[in-house]
Amino acid sequence: IGIALASWLLASWFIADILLTSRAGTIIQRETSSLAMPAENSVKHISRNPAHPDGTPSLIPQQEERLRYFLLLASAGVTLLLAISGSVAFAQSRRQVALDTARSLSLLRATIESTTDGILVVDNAGQVTTYNQQFVALWRIPPEVLAIGKARPIQEFAANQVEDPLRFNEHIRELFSQPDQSCFDTLQCKDGRTFERSSFPQRLGDQVIGRVWSFRDITERNRAEQALAERELELRTIIENEPECVKLVSADSTLLLMNRAGLDM
Repeated sequence: IGIALASWLLASWFIADILLTSRAGTIIQRETSSLAMPAENSVKHISRNPAHPDGTPSLIPQQEERLRYFLLLASAGVTLLLAISGSVAFAQSRRQVALDTARSLSLLRATIESTTDGILVVDNAGQVTTYNQQFVALWRIPPEVLAIGKARPIQEFAANQVEDPLRFNEHIRELFSQPDQSCFDTLQCKDGRTFERSSFPQRLGDQVIGRVWSFRDITERNRAEQALAERELELRTIIENEPECVKLVSADSTLLLMNRAGLDM
């Protein structure tokens, strides 16, 4: 901007000089034409514009005229440059805001997609704000249901997959009627899968603007825990039915388990 301003001021000075020269030529031509009039008219005209010693008609003082042109041109140029500068700065500011927003959204999207949980975010009006592909995969939601963009069709599709759809829908209604509440429970699906479900309010400052739902498939974990529990029960049964004393102690000789035969000794 500084270089452009300096260039414009310099150009304004030269343009003012050109305009002054052009105006001077016009005045001289007018004065020359007036000399061809009758003497009476010529005298009156010359008396209003006294001639220079070299005989050329006088003009408005050149320095003042040049300065006037220069100030007019410089003022217009400075105004234009300031307007352009403001527009450029505003455009750059908007571009930076858009870039920062896009960067934040990209980070948020990458974070949501990297989690193993299925995520669904819904606003207070029941519109789907965002979701990740893990959520789609867990509930096997078809594209045409997602394309509607509303939570209700997704809820109905998911409810048809759980063993207790009435309780599933009732719990959702309870949470939306109490926006500040959070929840954590498990869902048993008809196909044998088990989901952990958690939900908490989405806040903007002190205001609740929606709700975040998180679903995790714990089917394999439950199966492993059940298998472990069954194995432990089997071992306990064997130990209890052993006619000899069987006991289990820790590394520091603390008694952890003893069968009935050992207790009866």
